[in-house]
Amino acid sequence: MENSGEREPEREDKPSSEEEISRRDFLKIVGGIAAGAGIAGGIGGALAALTKKRQRTEEEPELRTEGEPKSEAEGEPLLPRTSEELEATNDFFVLGPETEISLATKGILWVPDGRTPYVSFPNNERVYFISGNASSYALRNEGPQELHSLLLAGKVPEYNFGPKEFEGYNYAAITSVIQTDNQNPYHLYAFTHNEQWQSPNNGSNFTASVGLLESDDGGRHWRVLGVPLKGDDYLPPGEKVTGAGQPCAIIKEGYVYLYYIDWAAGIKAHHPDQIYLARAKITENGSLGHFEHLTDRGFAKELVPGELKSVITSPDRTYAALPGVSFNKYLNRYLCTFETSTGFWAVTSADGISWEDPRLFARFPQNQGEERKKGVTWYSYPTFVSFDESNSEITNRNGFLIHSKGKWREESHKIVVAPARII
Repeated sequence: MENSGEREPEREDKPSSEEEISRRDFLKIVGGIAAGAGIAGGIGGALAALTKKRQRTEEEPELRTEGEPKSEAEGEPLLPRTSEELEATNDFFVLGPETEISLATKGILWVPDGRTPYVSFPNNERVYFISGNASSYALRNEGPQELHSLLLAGKVPEYNFGPKEFEGYNYAAITSVIQTDNQNPYHLYAFTHNEQWQSPNNGSNFTASVGLLESDDGGRHWRVLGVPLKGDDYLPPGEKVTGAGQPCAIIKEGYVYLYYIDWAAGIKAHHPDQIYLARAKITENGSLGHFEHLTDRGFAKELVPGELKSVITSPDRTYAALPGVSFNKYLNRYLCTFETSTGFWAVTSADGISWEDPRLFARFPQNQGEERKKGVTWYSYPTFVSFDESNSEITNRNGFLIHSKGKWREESHKIVVAPARII
């Protein structure tokens, strides 16, 4: 199929040769500080909640019949948003006012730079993984406090993983973390968005891939297992953005389902920049098998260029990127938030494969495909989370939308958190 949609636009956060100081130059300055930082403390969720989560996500959800009561409380009315904030359409979600948080004084820029996952452990521990500075940071604390509350209270994320640990890459940030071992919740797998750049100071036309990490100590230390997804038609860095990236994983029926975007070069494959699906079997000890890709023939062990089947297509004929998938208990459906050129969208599914019609819940002030002037406000990197759930794989009616907000070519983007409730 010919790619009739727009390609995902160049990001402000990818350094180019025209910039006075690139993100990579900045990392050379602060890298010694980040590399020397230890990983502190613990954050929380109960073991019972973890057990419930595994039972729920390993089974096909029992779909609720029309008119059956929904479990989540209505909650207090959300405060109105202002005209200076991202425009809420009041379709699917109602959004409350934004809280902007900058970590620049802590030496962490471009936050978040992807999806923001978290997991919980016994003994009331929780860890959030936050992307910035082309790397990942971990925020640990005792108790299931909301991420923004911890940041506003002065908690500082510690350097956790980055390209210096993933040899051959200029960018490596964790965007998804899962617990596959029922006997050991500290055994984690993480998926990273990786980029190879044309040069350390020019990442505008990168080659992307999805990396796989493993940890036995709750994400304090990681082992690099390799690169399971590279895309079906990619080029060396420098010509255009190609490859596979922006991964988001969930556990479903004994498999890890991995959602990602694939940027085809247009040589071996001609498909839009949209969201695709791969999966791997979880073994008895919690390890992962070989990844197979969804095609029109079903899941295929061998990837043939051009045979990928998109699971979430662009509703506005531009691109569909940055998937954030969870099982939503209120809807009794799988829920995915994602981005296109026009805004943030939400879409649901009964099985995680066939998805319903997407709904635009937040509109960008300017189409991402249009040329931006310096100083224009732009948004990206959405994650919907319910902090009262044990991990970011599970959501309910009430939660928060985490995303980025920046001034084009003027300042690095910063983290924004807004209350969100499903209508």
